[in-house]
Amino acid sequence: MSVPSNGPLMHPESGQKTKWRAVNSPMNEELNEETIKWMEHKVNCLLTGDADPIEPAVFMLEKEKEFKFGKGKEIIAFADGGKNKFGKEIKYVKFFYLYENKSTVKPNPKTYTFGVAKSRDFWNDKITEGYNRIDVKTT
Repeated sequence: MSVPSNGPLMHPESGQKTKWRAVNSPMNEELNEETIKWMEHKVNCLLTGDADPIEPAVFMLEKEKEFKFGKGKEIIAFADGGKNKFGKEIKYVKFFYLYENKSTVKPNPKTYTFGVAKSRDFWNDKITEGYNRIDVKTT
């Protein structure tokens, strides 16, 4: 049995090479659907301008993108996923796509889980790729 290489993969939306491999949920571990819905709610709050200071915190990055049917933004949301079945802290990472021509946010159906160190590396790599942190104002 061969192990997949750590070589570059193709990003599904942009077609660009990426070095990140992620699993949807390790060893079929159940994801917390409430946290995932909260992530979607926080991203949708960006459109309306509403800010909800209630925990859990969701941190986001954004970058202008040119999609197949026009301009928009790719948003990456990060949230605390608690502990996995091995007792290690994990982070949920979910991609969203904002299309300017429709003014709608489309969530990627997959939610990725990363360990804390890997999620920090992923965040830092995205910052170097030109993503900007979204500061959500709570009023």
